Amino acid sequence: MLPSYAAYSARFVKAAEAAATENEAALWVDKSPVHLRWMSVISRLVPGSRFVHLLRDGRSVVASIADLVLRDAGWQLQLERRLGIPSPHDRQGVIDAVCDWWNKDIRLSAACLSSPAHTLVHYADLVGRPEPTMRNLAAFLAVDYVSAMTEPGDRAATAVGWRSIMDHMQGPFQAVYDRGLEKFEVTFDERERNRITDRLVAGGSVVDAVVGL
Repeated sequence: MLPSYAAYSARFVKAAEAAATENEAALWVDKSPVHLRWMSVISRLVPGSRFVHLLRDGRSVVASIADLVLRDAGWQLQLERRLGIPSPHDRQGVIDAVCDWWNKDIRLSAACLSSPAHTLVHYADLVGRPEPTMRNLAAFLAVDYVSAMTEPGDRAATAVGWRSIMDHMQGPFQAVYDRGLEKFEVTFDERERNRITDRLVAGGSVVDAVVGL
């Protein structure tokens, strides 16, 4: 018989807490966009959980994911299971599926606005105003702010580990800046850009989407 969710959770939390203690860390973090769909389960199985929602402009998200899926069949297979993305040969189907995924996720995040266990962080603020954004985030997590929080590259090798050999994991080792809609503009033609903007909640604007939901 397979262990229950509760048994798996208890083992995971125990291992995470041991790792945090070993590294003299005040807390431990497990990061995955998939967690958004499992927040109620996580809250039940890991008492005291806090959730940080990192929100990025929908147009940029669609450009990044659609471009990855359309170029890499391996990623397409992974995302097909998660998002129900169709064949990479169906370009418009891929684009529409990613738009619908972002719409669902932004609604899930917006629904958490009033919960003290959740905080929403705008990607543009994290990149453009790192110190005040990280100070607010540290306060939410009840930890002291330290300047190293705005210099993640210094710990990239430790955080990324063996995955540093992967092309898509090179970001943590590079300077971070907000590319805005740069990739959106070069990945899609005008017709596709208009279709995406029309399909996304509030045209993909994080601020307008959250306020309007």
